[in-house]
Order: sequence, then structure tokens, then C-alpha cells
Amino acid sequence: KIIKEVENSNEADDNFVNSNFGPTNDIVNFESVANEDVAIFQASSLQLSDDLKQLLEQDHEKVEIKQTLYTLPVSFSVKKILDKYFDEQFDDTLNNTESMISTRNRTSSYNKEIRLIVKEFLASLEMYFNTLLPHYLFYNLAEKQQLKELKESHSHVSFSQLYGFIHLLRMLVVFPEFLASTPGLAKKQLDAICKLFQDLTNFLSKNKHLF
Repeated sequence: KIIKEVENSNEADDNFVNSNFGPTNDIVNFESVANEDVAIFQASSLQLSDDLKQLLEQDHEKVEIKQTLYTLPVSFSVKKILDKYFDEQFDDTLNNTESMISTRNRTSSYNKEIRLIVKEFLASLEMYFNTLLPHYLFYNLAEKQQLKELKESHSHVSFSQLYGFIHLLRMLVVFPEFLASTPGLAKKQLDAICKLFQDLTNFLSKNKHLF
């Protein structure tokens, strides 16, 4: 695994995820799915592109092998990246033909529904990031110590406003595993989450030079 857990004394409890931010099926709110078949999901079906994986390998070498920490806070935070992604999906002046969720030439009611779904998905990803960061997204104790010092000087700022692109990639690596462990996901929900995940990672790959 690219992201490894810290020493046992600093690991989260087994029930950490469920007790802190609930089930993944809150990510996208659809109409009743009680009568739909429950979907079967394999975490391996969601993958980052090779160029993003390469960045994570370089990230691992920098932090774990060379013992170098990133300068924080970053100028282009996770929140700014997600906001930029949202804005570009619905900017009619841009040619978003590569987007998997393009709303060009769609009805206004369809666009409104898609905007709501994407907004909820991104808000949930940001929530995941803020919750998972101190427990699952660090390579070593030095990063945890850096976070402790950062919180002292930025006590009222969320992690998604302090950390940036590379830590977002770390989160996207482990996200499918949490998705796979979520019970009761309907196929409609899962299809939407997977489509949005892939579209977001395509955006990150295309714009990585900006972040």
C-alpha cells in the first residue's frame, strides 16, 4: 500500500470510521432506493491514473525515505481544488467535453439536479478528508507532529484548508476501501459515486501542474 498506518499506539480504533462520520451512502442523496438491488463493489475497481500514482510514489520517497516534510499551510488547498473542480464542471464558457458529467445541451432541471449531486459528493469527500487525515493519511510520526503544531497556530481552520493536492491524492487512494466496507449501497448510488470519483481524478490528472 502507498499509505501505511502509523505505529500501533497511534492507530484509530476499529470503529473509528462509523463512529465519526457515518455511512458512505450519505454521499449522494437519491430518491428512495429501498426497492433497488444492493450493489456489490470491489475497491480495486476505482484506481488513480498512472501519472497520479507516480506522484504518490515520489511523495512516499520524499516524506518516508528522505524524511522531508511539506510546507504548510499550502496555497492551493484541498477545499480550493474541489471548489475549482465544481466551478469548471458548470462553467458554460469552458469546453468540458472530456467531463463524464457534462451538462452542456441539457435541460435546466437536469443541470440543477446534477449540480446538487456533485456538490453533495464534494462536500462528503471534504468531510472524509478532514476525518481521515490524522488517522490514515500520514506516513510517519513526523507528519503527525507537524499537524499538532499546525493546529496550535490554526486552531479554527479545517484540515482541507491547510493541506493540498498530494494529501488529497493520499485520501483518494484509501477512499475506495471505505466505500467497499459500506453496507447497503444501492446500484444507483454506487454508479454515481464511481462516476464522480473517476471524473474528479481525471480533472486532477489534467490540472496537476496547477496544484
